[in-house]
Amino acid sequence: MKDLQSRIFAVHCYPDARPGALDVIARFLALWTRHDDRLESEGGISKDRADLIRCALTGALTEPPVTADREIRAWWEIGQDFAKLASPKWCHRFGERYGAWQDAVRAEAQMVANWGRYPEVGIYSGIRNRAAGMGPWVALIEFALGRELPTSALDIDLERIYELVGSVHLADNDLHGITMDSRADWPNLVFSIAHHDGLSWAEASEEVARLHARYLCQFHTVDQHLRNRNPEIAWWLDAVRHLMAGLVTGHQLSPRYSPVHRLEDGTRLRVTVHWRK
Repeated sequence: MKDLQSRIFAVHCYPDARPGALDVIARFLALWTRHDDRLESEGGISKDRADLIRCALTGALTEPPVTADREIRAWWEIGQDFAKLASPKWCHRFGERYGAWQDAVRAEAQMVANWGRYPEVGIYSGIRNRAAGMGPWVALIEFALGRELPTSALDIDLERIYELVGSVHLADNDLHGITMDSRADWPNLVFSIAHHDGLSWAEASEEVARLHARYLCQFHTVDQHLRNRNPEIAWWLDAVRHLMAGLVTGHQLSPRYSPVHRLEDGTRLRVTVHWRK
């Protein structure tokens, strides 16, 4: 099921991927999903292990790390595949993005330990924006297309795009993940809003949908600003849009998530996507 989910997301998020890249991305996403599930169940990852995975992903290790851990070997193999198709600079940046995600997962584990199922909304949103992993997802665009951003484009406005993609994805992910998170007794933006604002889950879902629309509007504003300022990266911004649409489609199709939920009070809730050009 996890491999199927990875293929669904890879195909829809990177529709213009060059030959060979899509297979590497799908294998990376499958390994990442297994890794993510284990981290949630184990409450995070040690810094030493996180550093080893990050280094393996950069492709800089010419030989696999000496360890009996088969998962580390798998990370190293993915890193070697990245290095065959991308520059050392991109591989390093990608490793740093992934390392930042692992750091965020440790913060998420601490959040759950402190707050349980219902973290305060601001705390939850801030941590989950980073722990949801959009940094690596967006960075994979350059690998997929075989076209890297110029160094001059790597500035605060670009980071704002990353942040807003994370916010949009958080709302979308949590709306499609209500049933999954409820069964796992795991935090969700819908649960936090309902708990702290005294709303039903249905009402809280409507509020998350409004947040999604607000974040998307903010994204379009920054996107247009960047297009006007740096027209040479329009190709990348177009790909970011494809990625965001692909994530929504993936959530609708993936067996891991669901567009239809049966809420605690018996209400049936359907997540409907309205597409606009």
